Amino acid sequence: MGGTWSFRCNICKEERAGSYSRVRAHLLGIKNYGIAGCKKASSIQKAEMKKLEDDFEKKKSEFGPREVHLPCELESFKKIKSALSPITRAFGVEVRDQLDQEIARMFYTTGLPFNLAINPHFIRSYQFAASNKIDGYVPPVYNKLITTLLVQARNSVDKLMQPLKLTWKEKKSDDCVKWLESDPTRKPLINFMANSETGPIFIKTVNCFGEVKDKFFISNLMKEVINEVGCQNIVQIITDDAANCKAAGEIIEGLFPQIYSRPCVVHTLNILALKNIVVMLKRFKLIKRSLQAMAISEEWSSYKEDDTLKASAVKEKILNDWWWDQVAYIVDFTRPIYMT
Repeated sequence: MGGTWSFRCNICKEERAGSYSRVRAHLLGIKNYGIAGCKKASSIQKAEMKKLEDDFEKKKSEFGPREVHLPCELESFKKIKSALSPITRAFGVEVRDQLDQEIARMFYTTGLPFNLAINPHFIRSYQFAASNKIDGYVPPVYNKLITTLLVQARNSVDKLMQPLKLTWKEKKSDDCVKWLESDPTRKPLINFMANSETGPIFIKTVNCFGEVKDKFFISNLMKEVINEVGCQNIVQIITDDAANCKAAGEIIEGLFPQIYSRPCVVHTLNILALKNIVVMLKRFKLIKRSLQAMAISEEWSSYKEDDTLKASAVKEKILNDWWWDQVAYIVDFTRPIYMT
């Protein structure tokens, strides 16, 4: 009726609009479905209808989602099983094929990267299982992976790092504080690493989500790492050249006079970005007279309607001889670096 379904209740004889969900709500007296319950249905009738619904849901669950195996050639193997030689059977071709497909399902159903297949630990785990008879073995469950096994792996890594840490007393280290805006999950992180002649070591990562990353917060984190490594084993700390990191480094220098704080040179001198600036300054020198003529022309007023303050600042720079001397100095100074 009018583009919708309608039904007539066999108990109350009333005609109403709706499909299965409203029929169910009407007969069982379920609220919030936009339809009134059947007033003439007895409690016995409602109980019978509820039982019918429960039986239907039970049958539905029995025919619910089932595991669907990948296409397998086991059937074809069975047909030619008699033709296989004893040597071929000894190598378990059928079982190997089934195992390959189970491993493939693990990759496909969880979206694992395919290069995991070349991970040496992945390969060794199956080689170990194949060479050792472990009846009834099941892989570690989720909780074991994030607790017991994770602690064991951490302890193993710590043991591997001990020989390097012992060399810090003889060969002083640099405590590197690497500032990261975010990781792949958009969490703000600060990484701590120690570097010496024997090689770099990752110390820890601190998730700074919700924290005010001022000089005091960062300096407190630095102090924790310095105490962990040993202040007597550290020559300097290297940080990002951000203002808060520089200020934190100054606090550390005050607390530990023997430790120097230095900003990261990679951030201080970004060669690629500097080259673009130098190229732009060279272009300015080439068109210097044209730029000055533009700034003093009567048409300049039409260019500065959007932002008069910026226009005045640009005009002042273009007509300032000292500014042009600085441009020439920068271009000449960087010429050995960017020979073009």
